[in-house]
Parts: sequence; C-alpha cells; structure tokens
Amino acid sequence: MNPLRQIESDHLAPCSRPLRVALVGAGAFARKAHLPSLREHADCFEVVALWSRTRASAEAAADAVGLAILWGEDGWADLLSGRLSVELLDVVLPIQDQARFVRQALDANLAVVSEKPIARNTSEAQELLRSAPSRGWWVAENWRFEPAFLLARAALPALGEVLSFSASAQSLMPEDVPLMRPDGWRMAADGNWIVDVGVHFVAALRLVLGEVELVHVVRQSLRPELQPFDTFAATLRARTAPFALGVWLFSLSVPKATPRTISGLSDLDLQISGRNGTLVVSRGAVELRDTDGRTRAASRGFQGPSVAYALRAAARGGSFGALAAAVAPLEAWKDLELVEAVLQQDVGEDIRVTCAY
Repeated sequence: MNPLRQIESDHLAPCSRPLRVALVGAGAFARKAHLPSLREHADCFEVVALWSRTRASAEAAADAVGLAILWGEDGWADLLSGRLSVELLDVVLPIQDQARFVRQALDANLAVVSEKPIARNTSEAQELLRSAPSRGWWVAENWRFEPAFLLARAALPALGEVLSFSASAQSLMPEDVPLMRPDGWRMAADGNWIVDVGVHFVAALRLVLGEVELVHVVRQSLRPELQPFDTFAATLRARTAPFALGVWLFSLSVPKATPRTISGLSDLDLQISGRNGTLVVSRGAVELRDTDGRTRAASRGFQGPSVAYALRAAARGGSFGALAAAVAPLEAWKDLELVEAVLQQDVGEDIRVTCAY
C-alpha cells in the first residue's frame, strides 16, 4: 500500500464503539480543536459533559443541546463520582493545573487523554508516570500524528546512512495572539511557554529520527517580555548508526526565512541528509531529493487533523501498532526531557543579548 494511504488508514480505522467522553477545560484550544474533533468522530466519541472552572466559561463552550455542564470544584467532584458514566476524560488545561487533574482522574479509575506537554517538568512527569496505571492514560502530542512527519519517517530508509540534519522553527509571533499575552498562563512564572511550544518540535524530530540528545545550546533574548528567553540554537545528536549531528534553531522573535507551507504560526523546516540523498520536510510537504539535488518524489498540501488523530488513537486504547507508542506517556516524557535540557544546560560561554524590539 502507498505509505500515505497506509498512514490515513491507520488514523481512521474505526472504533469498536463510541466512548462516553467529558471535555475538561474550556480554553481556546479546547473549544477550537478538541471539542470539534470529538464531535466529528462519532464512531469513537459520544461527548456527554464539559467541565470548566466557571459556569460562564463552561456554558460558553458547550453549545450543544443535552451536554451536561459542570464547573468549579463541586462539578469536578461530581464528574469523578461516576454519576454520568463517563469513560474517558479529555483534559485540556493550563500546564500549571493539568497534572493535578490527571492524577485525580486516574485515582478515580477514569481513562484520560491529556494535552501536551505531559507536565510542567520532568520531575512532575515522573511522579505521574509512577502513580499511573499501565493502561488508561495517553498524552495527545498531536505532532506525532502529522501526516508529513509520519511520511518522512517511512521515507527515511531511502537516504541510506543518515549523516546530518537541520531543523528550523522560526515564527515572528504577533503580540496579540493568546500565546503572547503577558497575563496568559504561558507567561506566568510557573507557565513555561518554551516547554508548551517546544515539545511539538521535539516530538516531530524524535518521530522521524528516533532518539535525539542535546550536545550544546546557545540561548538569546530578543524580546525581554518573553522569559526566560525566546531564541536558541541547539546542537543535537541523533542515535543513528553512526551518530548524526544536527542543529535546531528555534525562535518566536525571528521571521521565518522560507515561505510557509502550512497555515498557522508553527511550522518546522527539517532537512535530513544521507548517503543516498536528502529529505526536506515541513508540516505541509515532504520532498525526497537525489544527491545531485533533483527531486525523486514529493507530496504536498498536508493539512491533517492531528488532534483528531491523537484522540482516536487514545479511544482505541493504544492497542495497535506504531500509533500506540505515539500516545504513550513515556514518549511525551522523553519529549519534555529534551526541551528541559535546553532550558537547564549550563550556559557556559553562551552569549545572552537583550535588545529592544
């Protein structure tokens, strides 16, 4: 079967029956990505309830007739009680709060799929992993379900021995988007926006290349309001045979150097060089080139609903092939571990430059 058709077939394999689901959270991503995905995939999900901190936010998000609305601590306790016969919680909360809700849901013997990142830091993630059951918790790191990255992984053997790679993730993030709001949860002292954004890119790199480790990082501040920093260049080593060195350039303050291949603010320009050619990958396209630079094969125009794919994988219980690993909490922990290494590695001779923007 054509690799792209196989990817689509795996994503859309039917569920045996719909699970009764409650959406936990009523923020922008819960409303715009998770709730539509749950509703549009009726073979896997029956959305029966929505919980939020306040009644107003819950009612604003839950516009479907017959959806149970719960809010506050009393509503959360009611949801955990089992009264609504909920089988799966889809937890989409700020990074500061998510671990508590995941832990309490698992303690109540409810299955959980939680948004990335797995936790604020690796210590919190390890605590969750130790207390979590072997089944019943999945992390929706949706970039692991992006068709372009899955196709790139399938095409990687065509390169032969992998020699080097480069990854550029640059966006000039406007100040009026929710991610940049100074009063938003990502910008709070315990919010850690770099973790929240960075795990996407690490998930894609590890999906395509396998295990990757940090060698060195140089960090820079171009916009003082984005703490602790907004730009870095990291030297990475992929554990291929032999090891392949690469660089990851990340910035939310530098304009993207190449045309966007997918709508939205976040993209990854990944180039992998091997003995037999080069793979050029973004979220919107995959191109395989010969050693002389001529295009051997190309696929473009990807706009896959990766959130829906991640949720479907969780609904099927992680009991199938490669997609089972894609939602495993251990994989999400490894993604977080690499981003945290970027944050924590001793700066040494790194140059930190802060300038007015």
